[in-house]
Amino acid sequence: MVFSFPFLGGSRVQIGEPTAALVVIIYGIIAQYGLSGLTVATFLAGLMLIGMGLLYFDDLIKFISKTITVGFTLGIDVGIIAG
Repeated sequence: MVFSFPFLGGSRVQIGEPTAALVVIIYGIIAQYGLSGLTVATFLAGLMLIGMGLLYFDDLIKFISKTITVGFTLGIDVGIIAG
């Protein structure tokens, strides 16, 4: 699925791989707190993103290497496979 993004008309700002790996976290929130918990978590995540944008945290993203992103994604993949 992740490899299909570029072939289906993606853009250079589209995020596929790390975001798709968060399904495990989303599933855990729904399993423990239900859809209302997911709504609260989504709202809080949005507030955090707005806050980080206002505080110019976007300047720090350049310090996160490709290796960290790949390691994060592979760790989630192992979690998915392990069950």
